[in-house]
Order: sequence, then C-alpha cells, then structure tokens
Amino acid sequence: MHVQQPAAPFKSSDGQIFGDLDDFREYAEIEAFMLARGWIDWHRAIDTCEWIRERWGISDVDAAQAVMADVFGPLRPQPEIDPDDIPLVPESPRRAYQTPRSTLDAFWYVVRTESTDGIADWLARHPRDAVHLHKLWKAKECSTAAA
Repeated sequence: MHVQQPAAPFKSSDGQIFGDLDDFREYAEIEAFMLARGWIDWHRAIDTCEWIRERWGISDVDAAQAVMADVFGPLRPQPEIDPDDIPLVPESPRRAYQTPRSTLDAFWYVVRTESTDGIADWLARHPRDAVHLHKLWKAKECSTAAA
C-alpha cells in the first residue's frame, strides 16, 4: 500500500522555500481557469505547469501529473466527430412485411388448380405469407358462400 508523504515545501540550495504539491495544485487551477476561458492553449497550460514543477523542485513527477490530470481532466476536449461517420441520408424506418403481389397471384393459381393437400404444401413453403393468405382465402370463401 502506497502511503502519500505529507506535502512538504521544497527548498533551494540557498534555503529559499518553493511551493509544495498543494501550492502546485493551486497554480494548476489558475492555469486551468485561463485555459477554460480560452486565454491560453493546452500546450501553454501544461508546459507552464511542468516548468513550475521543475523550478519548484517537485521530484514526485507522478504526484504532480496526478494533480494535473485531476485539474485539467474536466477540460479535456471531446473527440471531434468524423464526418464520414455521419450518414448523408437518414435511414428510413423499416416498413412492415407485406406479401408480394406475385405471391398473391401464385396463391390464387394454386387455389384454383390444386387439391387441399397441394394448397397446404404450397403454404408450408411460404411460412412468412401463410397467415395472411389463409385470412384472404377464408374471407373469399365466406363471401362466395353468402352469394
């Protein structure tokens, strides 16, 4: 388990105190503030933070980068949409299946020329249309019986 050391200030060789990780976070937040308003660009913000880290003698690079990731993370630019990924023509909604006219014509031909077993065999080979065709056949059978 990694125990984080307290953020102690760093001193130069002549004893001058530089900022610690907490001060570095404050400085990075200032850079993030300017970046968010468009006053500086990403390269300037990151490079300046790195320059400050070096000048202040912050030797824990991982901790400094974790601070920068935390501060700058919410400002990361979103990936741009590739125009090739956008369809030029929106997809039309799928229409419900409808029995083709040629299948209807073939069905009525089979009804006129085949036996009941022949009709049943033909409908078995057309399972997608069988329910609809059966309804049509029943409707026609009822209308001719009434006449």
